[in-house]
Amino acid sequence: FELILKMCSGFHYYSQRKTASSFQELIDRDNNKEIISNKSLFMPYIRNDDHSETSIGIFTQFTSKLKIETYDTYPGITANKIKIISSVFSEYVCLSEISELLHSEITVLKEAISNEDDPEKKSALGREIKDKSLLLSENEKCTRRLFSSQGKQTLYLENIILVDDFIGSGSSVINLLTEIGNELYLLQSFINFYFICLEASEKGIQNINEKLRELKISNFHILNYTEA
Repeated sequence: FELILKMCSGFHYYSQRKTASSFQELIDRDNNKEIISNKSLFMPYIRNDDHSETSIGIFTQFTSKLKIETYDTYPGITANKIKIISSVFSEYVCLSEISELLHSEITVLKEAISNEDDPEKKSALGREIKDKSLLLSENEKCTRRLFSSQGKQTLYLENIILVDDFIGSGSSVINLLTEIGNELYLLQSFINFYFICLEASEKGIQNINEKLRELKISNFHILNYTEA
C-alpha cells in the first residue's frame, strides 16, 4: 500500500475546477495575457479522430474559464486545419508578389515611354502598359476576393493557440511539427503558435525544442502550467 501511495504521489489529479483554474493561472503569469485577443485563434490539439473527444473536453474547460469567444468552433485534425490556414497565406503572398512585380514593371515602362520619341515604339510601350495594368487590376480583384472569403478572418490572425492536457516524451508534438514544418516555416512572418498544456516533462520540451531547431522554426512556443 505504501508503494502505491508513493507511486501516486508523483501524479497530479486535475478535476474540472483544477483544470480550469490551472489554465487561468498559466495565462495570468509571464505576460501571457497578450495572446488573448481578437487576433488570436484558439484550437484544441487533435492528433487524430480517436483523440478528439478528450481534446475537446479539455479545450471547453479552457475557453469557458477564460471566457474566450474567438475559437475554432468546427475543430478537426489540427495538422489539416493549419495546412488550410497556411494555404490562404501562401495565396496572399503569391498575389502580393505579383502585384509588386507588376507595379515595378509599369513604373519602368512609364519612364521608358516618357523618354521615347519614336511614335511606333511609344505606341508599343503604351499597349504593354495597358496589358500589364489589366493584369494588375485582375490580380487586385483576386486579392480582394481572398479577403472577403476564407481569408477574411484568417489573414488578420497573429496568434494560433493549441490546447492540450499533457506533453510526455513530446512525440505527438514532434509528429505534428514534422507534418506541418513547411507550413510553420511559411507562417513565421505572420503568426505565432502557442502550445498550451497543463503539464510537460522537461525531456519532452527538450525533444520538441531540438526538432524546432532542426526545422529552423522560431514561431512555435510551449506554455505549460507545471513540469511533469
